[in-house]
Amino acid sequence: MELYGERVLGDESYASIVREQSEWFGTFWGRKACRKAGKRYESVKINGLEHIWLRSQTPREPNTKRLVVLYAHGGGFAIMSPRLYIHFSNALCSLIEKELARQVGVEAASKVHVEIFLANYRKVPKFSYPTQPRDIAKVYEHLLYHENLDPSQVVLAGDSAGAGLIMSAMLRERRTKPYFLPLCAALLCPYVDLTGDELPSSNCILTPECCNAVLRAYHPSIEDPSKWGDASSVHYDLRNLPPVFVQTGDLDSIHQHAVRLVAKARRTVSLTGSTTYTRACPTCSPFSRRGSCRTPTWLFRKWQHSSFDNCVRR
Repeated sequence: MELYGERVLGDESYASIVREQSEWFGTFWGRKACRKAGKRYESVKINGLEHIWLRSQTPREPNTKRLVVLYAHGGGFAIMSPRLYIHFSNALCSLIEKELARQVGVEAASKVHVEIFLANYRKVPKFSYPTQPRDIAKVYEHLLYHENLDPSQVVLAGDSAGAGLIMSAMLRERRTKPYFLPLCAALLCPYVDLTGDELPSSNCILTPECCNAVLRAYHPSIEDPSKWGDASSVHYDLRNLPPVFVQTGDLDSIHQHAVRLVAKARRTVSLTGSTTYTRACPTCSPFSRRGSCRTPTWLFRKWQHSSFDNCVRR
């Protein structure tokens, strides 16, 4: 990544190849995971992009309650695709279902339909900020309108660049439609600081050169902090946002992004870390999967706090 990070992230011909490979591998890997977990994935087109629904193979009954996790994938705003996260989404969905069963009992949990929506967004270098957070905000509002969802039924989540987009999208909703803010958000190693002062890490594949390539490709005014806006949420007013759960690893080269985010929103953010976790790679890292086990427990507490039986209505 030190030699070729800028080429992969800054040249569309290279970035598109990586995306295509992630789609192919994610589809193959995801099908196996769906068969094992008893799930199915559905491709949907919204805003000209492919998004993925992950749902139970058992049809949802009309009176079934719904919990939806909208997940924005990482990849430096340029590479990867929703399909690469089908496998991870199966694991996350199963963990949430198990936590529900543990907390409210098997019978009550069986009446809750947990779904994962893998959101897509237009990629750099062909498209730059603010296209990406706009795409996430639009698809979130699309779900509320067309799936007849209440914001209290939706959790926003993401990793790395995707987690940064989740923060940006929430800030936009707070500014324009605060009544659309979701129940809560969960961020895995969020990329939320455009300062570009990441330190080299011998344990992480992301080098400072690679991180700087991300910045230059993503934001057209990276040299002017006054124009960063919600792309750099650690420098933004974070008041009046939903609860946010942050997971990070102190061997990750962007670990300080999460630390600064929590320091900025100390009263509303929960921080967890793992000393052996090096990079936000929920699709393959056993340590990130272990960390994901903590997320459903935290989510359930938020559902309880928001009167779970009343706010999750469909």
